[in-house]
Amino acid sequence: MINFKINGRDVVAEEGQTILQVAQQHNIYIPESCRGVQTLHGGSL
Repeated sequence: MINFKINGRDVVAEEGQTILQVAQQHNIYIPESCRGVQTLHGGSL
């Protein structure tokens, strides 16, 4: 288990979870505007 804070809230993650997954699990909103967007040249659009 990994303990850390998101927006000042203590959260716990299991190995292999992403920060986004942990945030969603704790009802913490993180914008996902880039989800599913294919990028070119190292992230430049």
